Amino acid sequence: MDQEVVNIQDNEELLFLAERLTVIKERYDQLPDSIPRRLTIPAIFGRAGNENFISDYIAYILDPERNGIGTEPLQALLSLAFENVADIDLEQVDIKREYEFDDPSLGRIDFLIQLGEQDDSGVIGIENKIYSSEGVNQTNAYAKGIKEDFKDCGDHYLIFLTPDGRLPVSKDFRAVSYIDLLQSLREIRYPVLNDIHKSVIWEDFLAHLEEYIVMVKGKLELSGKTRLYLEYRKELEGLNYAYQQDANKVYDHVIASIQNAFDEGWQFNFLGRNSYQEIRRNLWDFSKFYLFYQYLFSRDNLLKRERIPSFMLGVYPKNTESRQFYDWLKSNYPKIEEICALHDIEAYPSQFKGTKSHLIAYKEWPITDDLGTIDRPFIQVMEEFSAFTPIMDDAVHAFKKLNPVGS
Repeated sequence: MDQEVVNIQDNEELLFLAERLTVIKERYDQLPDSIPRRLTIPAIFGRAGNENFISDYIAYILDPERNGIGTEPLQALLSLAFENVADIDLEQVDIKREYEFDDPSLGRIDFLIQLGEQDDSGVIGIENKIYSSEGVNQTNAYAKGIKEDFKDCGDHYLIFLTPDGRLPVSKDFRAVSYIDLLQSLREIRYPVLNDIHKSVIWEDFLAHLEEYIVMVKGKLELSGKTRLYLEYRKELEGLNYAYQQDANKVYDHVIASIQNAFDEGWQFNFLGRNSYQEIRRNLWDFSKFYLFYQYLFSRDNLLKRERIPSFMLGVYPKNTESRQFYDWLKSNYPKIEEICALHDIEAYPSQFKGTKSHLIAYKEWPITDDLGTIDRPFIQVMEEFSAFTPIMDDAVHAFKKLNPVGS
């Protein structure tokens, strides 16, 4: 807007800020975007940090009979917490999720893995914590439960698995970090071509640990654009606040002008956050559809020029009944197309994307740079469309007489 440019040049403070913003723009255009996270299976289902979902995933990865790799993942996990575990028989394991102890007051541990075919081959207990912290006396209770429920089952291997390897309360549990687990699993040489499906699951699991749980060095570094924003946050947020205040003021002015141009018998569905502002005439309602006038603009985009404002006459929604009326209207009211031609309005546009309505007439126009007259095109286009109002009144009345049940 020319007037706004003049104001900036005449105001030393605004000119100084404009110069700083020029520097920001130059720096911004040279900065790379943030590296997006890979979309893993848990992330697809909205379970990226869900402990139960991840625990189910781990149960699959640790199971030699299902994972397609064998005992190496479970061996890798045990080796991070205990010494001399190479001779443990991991070929036959029974993995239970959310194992509840015989004494219900002791709770449920995330994993209970019984080893070997013999009753005394040993048992592994794993408590998995990603974002939540250990409950009051939780690992002590689990250690007690395993001692009581599996007192004759050989050695007990208790693991507390967390992203950073934080220590559990119980001395019987050993801390293992996802960081170390990921590194150990990465060292496993997996024959990819043997089973493509299982290979994909295996690689996805490792990718998920890396991207969403471990977040290795570099994954949480701020992008240059974020650092630039933080450096100039006060100025940028101040500008945005000022814009929102002015956007509200301009929007309210335009809406008030529109409403003042209509007489009684109209309903206004004006919500600034919506991309459309709807005007309905009481006489234009049917039982299953209705006619409307509608502006396309919102409180936020009115000044941004992101979308050219437009005005339309249409029938909502697109259904069998509204289509019958729409086709009947086109056949019986040629005056509509005459008015459209007179005012450079598009008649019956068929390629209007995203609408759930049958459009009868449509027009768009550029916004004026003069804020003092910004409402005038909105009023002018509405006045042009007002020629359709008596035609629609007559058409609705006639159609209801022809279709008394459908009306």
